[in-house]
Amino acid sequence: MWAKFDSLRQDPDRYRQRPDLFPGCRIAAEGKHVILFRAGHEQLEVVRVLHSAMDFKRHLSSDEKA
Repeated sequence: MWAKFDSLRQDPDRYRQRPDLFPGCRIAAEGKHVILFRAGHEQLEVVRVLHSAMDFKRHLSSDEKA
């Protein structure tokens, strides 16, 4: 998982956008999990790490969606 986080940091634009989940959301698969994150100019924010079978929208709080 740490190697995937490093990959996200190095090239966040290569991962699929999911603005339907929250503004700036990108998604990356890692094994049976998905990483929901957003990338700023100098910062990577990992919002959630969820199992791929979960309902993503259901597991995001209103704070995370902002």
